[in-house]
Amino acid sequence: MKNTNVVYHGSSKPGLTRLEPFECKHGKPYVYATKDMITVLFFAAKGQGMFDGWITDGRFGVPTYYEAYPNALKERYWGKSSFCYHLPADKFTDATGDPCEVVSEEAVDIIGCEEIKDIGLEFEKLEQEGKIKFVWYNESPENSKEVCEKRALQLLIDRGYFEGKEFRQREWASKYYKDIIEDYLKEK
Repeated sequence: MKNTNVVYHGSSKPGLTRLEPFECKHGKPYVYATKDMITVLFFAAKGQGMFDGWITDGRFGVPTYYEAYPNALKERYWGKSSFCYHLPADKFTDATGDPCEVVSEEAVDIIGCEEIKDIGLEFEKLEQEGKIKFVWYNESPENSKEVCEKRALQLLIDRGYFEGKEFRQREWASKYYKDIIEDYLKEK
């Protein structure tokens, strides 16, 4: 049974007792959380975030994750441990409109924690239970690869990659999305 009084925040950092708002993708500082334990696993390990692939939120069936490039998921999640922090749901709102997240503008005290020993093995268990589906890069239909590439390009544009703005994935994006970047620059 789903606990509607709790939301979740994934982090690779152990021992947290309070989460402070930070500026991420919405232009203002928030504490980010999710309403379910499956979605939180995607945010529980350091990686390239939205550049690793894309997930359907499950409104039309089982959430499905499409890998954006070869081994994106294995490199990010398999063999990595993490922590799922429990937070009071009444401190959060749907202010961003993203169905995968809820946010708080104020710092939030942590009310519980679960250690995830191996995020990848947890994903395998969830997939076996039919709670999530993975479409690996080499299994992806062409249209999903195209969607991932278009999504990555839009993220690069939105984050100011082509204007020279700094963001933490710049070097990584230059390596993994080299062809997309070159094609975009040719068309400009």
